[in-house]
Amino acid sequence: MEDADAALARVRRVVCDPVRSRIIWALSDGPRSVDELARRVGRTPAGTSQHLRVLRELGIVESKKAGRLRRYRLCPGGDGERVVELLRLMQAA
Repeated sequence: MEDADAALARVRRVVCDPVRSRIIWALSDGPRSVDELARRVGRTPAGTSQHLRVLRELGIVESKKAGRLRRYRLCPGGDGERVVELLRLMQAA
């Protein structure tokens, strides 16, 4: 039960924050840079980076250097995909 509680706590930190939820939605379409994400979620790049740091620490997103930019994506097979599915279910309700 400890693992389920920890997973639920991680998911809650994403779903209960509107900016993080919008970042996850944006990343569900594919990898994006901080600037792209900032435009999509209506935040500054610095504010978006803070949310991305939390999402990285939670194991929801990962980043990869692409030239001068860092591109973010949902961790394959991880909680990020579960969060996307949960957000879809909540949107359909």
